[in-house]
Amino acid sequence: MNPEIAAQLAAPFDSKSIGKLPRVTCGACSRAKGAGHCEKHERAKCSICQAYVSTQHIHIDYVGHADVTHRLLTVDPEWTWEPVAWDDRGLPALDLSADGDPIGLWMRLTVAGVTRYGYGSCPAGQSDAVKVLIGDALRNAALRFGVAWDLWAKGDRSDPSGENATGNASTVKRSAKPPAPAPAAPSGAVAVRIDIAKRSTELGMDLKAIDADFHEWSRGKSVGEADEATLRDYLAHLGKREASHG
Repeated sequence: MNPEIAAQLAAPFDSKSIGKLPRVTCGACSRAKGAGHCEKHERAKCSICQAYVSTQHIHIDYVGHADVTHRLLTVDPEWTWEPVAWDDRGLPALDLSADGDPIGLWMRLTVAGVTRYGYGSCPAGQSDAVKVLIGDALRNAALRFGVAWDLWAKGDRSDPSGENATGNASTVKRSAKPPAPAPAAPSGAVAVRIDIAKRSTELGMDLKAIDADFHEWSRGKSVGEADEATLRDYLAHLGKREASHG
């Protein structure tokens, strides 16, 4: 994956694409199957997120799977996903609650020839659970490519106990593998490549020009394989070039 594609994937979403996700903060409410609330709280329509949910909840900024799908299509029209495992009927294998409700799905997401994993979850008894799991797994896998990373990081910092407080980890019946930790943001060489792509765009350089210029500047190295220190030196080199053009 080249720096230009990485930068496009990690670009911030506009305010119209950002919604409010309710996150229940009462453990008893999150475990109350059917009713959706415990004896101490009520379930009502929230005027902010418009969801019928326990009154004991907070809101997390998020981007829905439709906008994530649009971002992926914009960057790579041929992106694909597939489940990590299949059941004996040839359908995606799902994690199930103790009562047999779908609550989890592992996914492989491939963008620009690179494949990364994601995990989607939902509460037991969720309506249209499979659709919800696919959408959540897609958003989670896309995060591994930097899509909406800033919103995920903001949510993690506001409530580090979990990304889906309505779920109940103790009800999981089976799981393909433990979920991988989500990065708070692109870092190291990846982050510098994104900065290089942005700076090069400001200088009017396309992808081929970046590759050729870096190859000449570094005496034969590839921008996609160079280490972080070399990339930072090249970024400084671009800064001097921008200053001289100004």
